Amino acid sequence: MGVDAVLVASGARAPVGTTAESVAAAVRAGISRVRRVQVPELGRQADSFIARDGLLDAQEWSGAARMAALGAMALEEVLAGWHPPSPGGC
Repeated sequence: MGVDAVLVASGARAPVGTTAESVAAAVRAGISRVRRVQVPELGRQADSFIARDGLLDAQEWSGAARMAALGAMALEEVLAGWHPPSPGGC
């Protein structure tokens, strides 16, 4: 028994793009914004790898608040592009 699924909208936000289309294009092109940085709080040998969204102020948004802001932006894209499927089909 098969089940049909219909993708009606998508959204994404990442350091390489601000929309699902731009993120997908950057990933396919092999673009990466990941950088190695030293974290003084973790000691001399501790390196971290980060990729930041340059449109968000790093001082203003941190931790869970930053993730919520990124998720909200992606959700806005989904809702802007969503159109209810027509009755009886795609």
